[in-house]
Amino acid sequence: YFSGASECTQCGATCVTCSDGTTCDACSGGDLLMIANDATSDCQTHGSCPDGWYFSGASECSRCGSTCVTCSDNVTCDTCAVGDLLMIATNASSDCQTHGSCPSGWYSSDANECTQCGATCVTCSDGITCDACAGGDLLMI
Repeated sequence: YFSGASECTQCGATCVTCSDGTTCDACSGGDLLMIANDATSDCQTHGSCPDGWYFSGASECSRCGSTCVTCSDNVTCDTCAVGDLLMIATNASSDCQTHGSCPSGWYSSDANECTQCGATCVTCSDGITCDACAGGDLLMI
């Protein structure tokens, strides 16, 4: 890559092309381009994305959110660190939380897993039972 002052610097060993010393743009055949959250990238010679990364297309892996151990994409945690809660939102996104119990507006749907109550519920027992409503709405029994 061109590093300025009429000088070129060699890319990392596994990069075919790069923008600078920390950003690989293309990897050699079969290698995966690893794109970190800080926009830096490098190549990995393994055939699949490691834990903490997800396959983001055409031989690319992107880093999961900082709280996820494994994820399906940039908004869906699949597993959390031991003791953390998997928080599953109503829009199907998920993240991890380090608190020991489900917060208000969420219910315990499985061991170490919390699911968001419906939009009008302040608290709920499960996915269909609203215990308290938001904003003065009436609870229908």
